[in-house]
Amino acid sequence: MTWFNTFVNDFTALGATGEPEPRAEGVEVNDSAIPEWQSTLDVGWTRGSFNANVTVRHIDSVMESCSDFLDGTPNSFTALGLCSHPNPQDESLSLNELDATTYVDLRFGWRDAFGAEGLTLAVGLNNALDEDPPICLSCSLNGYDPSTYDLPGRFWYLQAGYRF
Repeated sequence: MTWFNTFVNDFTALGATGEPEPRAEGVEVNDSAIPEWQSTLDVGWTRGSFNANVTVRHIDSVMESCSDFLDGTPNSFTALGLCSHPNPQDESLSLNELDATTYVDLRFGWRDAFGAEGLTLAVGLNNALDEDPPICLSCSLNGYDPSTYDLPGRFWYLQAGYRF
């Protein structure tokens, strides 16, 4: 069993001319987030030449600006009710929360498969519970942040290796 945790309590980025950039912990900006907390727990089991692993990956919630640059119009995200933390008085201050997300991955392996020493076979399923990434209103690619979250849907794979 292994358990890795990352806590970010302070983050400052400077632009090329030395001015602070809007990136910060717990904030989604420019299709990239810095969650304050991320955790990965991996639990494995082995019996003879068979093994299994369950990996649980957790990404903390982040906030994004909920301004669509159409503020004051009937098409604004705030007016449409899409912001989780709206500010009707000043729509440029409206925020949207991208909920925390947890993925579960499964892997089953067979060492020295079919009696062939050094041959390993495995089958795996990433995102076994089919958790969708949170909807990101400020992201430019398909409404989610692919640098922080997995692609939508489950992902099956087969793996073969030979060590000699």
